[in-house]
Amino acid sequence: MMGTAWEYVFAITVLTTRISFVVPGVGAPPMSHPHLEARGRRFLCDAGLYLRADELGAAGRCEPCPAGTFTAFANTHSTCLPCRRCDSVRGFREAQRCTADADTECECQEGRFCPSSPCQEELCVLHFACPAGMGVTSLGSAVLDTKCFACPPDSFSNETSATQTCRPHTRCDRDGRLTIANGTSTRDSECGARTLAPAKEDEPPGAVKVGHIHWIVPLSVAIFITVFFACCFDYYKRRESRHIESNNYFQANVIQVGDCNMVVHDEKQSLADH
Repeated sequence: MMGTAWEYVFAITVLTTRISFVVPGVGAPPMSHPHLEARGRRFLCDAGLYLRADELGAAGRCEPCPAGTFTAFANTHSTCLPCRRCDSVRGFREAQRCTADADTECECQEGRFCPSSPCQEELCVLHFACPAGMGVTSLGSAVLDTKCFACPPDSFSNETSATQTCRPHTRCDRDGRLTIANGTSTRDSECGARTLAPAKEDEPPGAVKVGHIHWIVPLSVAIFITVFFACCFDYYKRRESRHIESNNYFQANVIQVGDCNMVVHDEKQSLADH
């Protein structure tokens, strides 16, 4: 009986040892299948690995995914999945390379966006370009389109653009120039030649410039004095001209009266002689 009992113990020990090497994960050595995880009655490989069938017909073993393939989750796939390719013709570009445990991430190229989320294999469309008279208030991104707004007063935009904001009108007076044409929402101010003293940065358009007064006042005084003396000179010349004309008239009358007296005297002298 003792011999029979030992035979049973030996047989059970051998059977258990054989099962431990045939069924991975159940009494198997720790390093035999390090990536094979038992979940219920299924055995899964980690992300980045796939289940390669054992040549002996056993459960197999986990192997790393080859380049250009991946598995993102624990799996029992016999092969890894091919990595996605970003289609440049549709406006995509690669945002993140494919790895053994993650697929390629694609995004829209610069200047384009995807109108839906998540963006899969749709076409990336160009950002909207704001027309002249409107500026960009929010730049477009890979998932959002451009936002435009009408240029406020004293600003303009003279081009169709998906990036250009409204720009302030040129202040001609700050450069000491005259404004030939005021700016509009689609056109900048037009300035003339430099004729005035430059305005300060904090002065509003049309403000009285202190620098202008410094030379306007002396110029005004000089003009007034010149006009005053011109008027005085003209008055003096007119008065002198009238005085000369009066003297000439008086002298002419005296000579005429004298001539008459001389004629009368000559006639009386002639009669006396006779």
